[in-house]
Amino acid sequence: MWGANRVSGTCTAPVPLGKASHNPHLTYLAFLLWNIWKHRNNAVFREKSIQPLEVIYQTNLQVEEWSSSNSIQINPPTQTTTCQIYQWRPPRGDALKCNSNASWSTHGNHAALGVVVRDSNGYLLSGMSKRILAPSPMVAEALALREAMLLASNLQWPKCLFESDNLSLIKACRQEIQIGEIKGIIRDIIALKPNFQHCGFLWTNRKGNEVAHLVATSTLHGSIPPNWVVNPHPALRGLLQQEALQANYLPP
Repeated sequence: MWGANRVSGTCTAPVPLGKASHNPHLTYLAFLLWNIWKHRNNAVFREKSIQPLEVIYQTNLQVEEWSSSNSIQINPPTQTTTCQIYQWRPPRGDALKCNSNASWSTHGNHAALGVVVRDSNGYLLSGMSKRILAPSPMVAEALALREAMLLASNLQWPKCLFESDNLSLIKACRQEIQIGEIKGIIRDIIALKPNFQHCGFLWTNRKGNEVAHLVATSTLHGSIPPNWVVNPHPALRGLLQQEALQANYLPP
């Protein structure tokens, strides 16, 4: 049902194989059994107490990250899978999802950042936007994600998923690759992780990051009010309502 990677005798997280990689229930079961086994070993060999909620939350986070990575490889997608994979998906349980995006202009290196925070029901809880100067789109995207982490950290939200449509950025945050021009920003992002009880970094297609993209683009063009979180303009309000409605009908 799943494969376990072994590096220098250390067993890492399960990698769902075959049918399990396309069946969400089997994928969830694979990660759940893995975390039960890992916590059992900690209890037996390290005398750590087992926290059932911790097992469930780690499983949810790993399934989110696996789904994020697995969706990238689906090519070509059918119309049905495109809708399921690429629209915004709510976080599980009491976690929050922080989407970030940046809009960049070659004229004077002007950029704008957009951050949108929503709960499992798709409700808008907070957000931020501002204009900055950035030498490249990659730097702007990294700064947007760092702003998302700073916002969540300052509001003391313990469980957050940080989502972007920039795949290279997400891989850098997971420390899978290094990108020289944002090395310092990634260092800041990694340094912020201990502020959270749980956090993860997810990739999504642009369609799944549409609200944050709209906020960033509108900020760059000066067409979004300062109090957009409390009073979104009609286009933003309509998109938020649409995604919240869709989120409640998505399969787990």
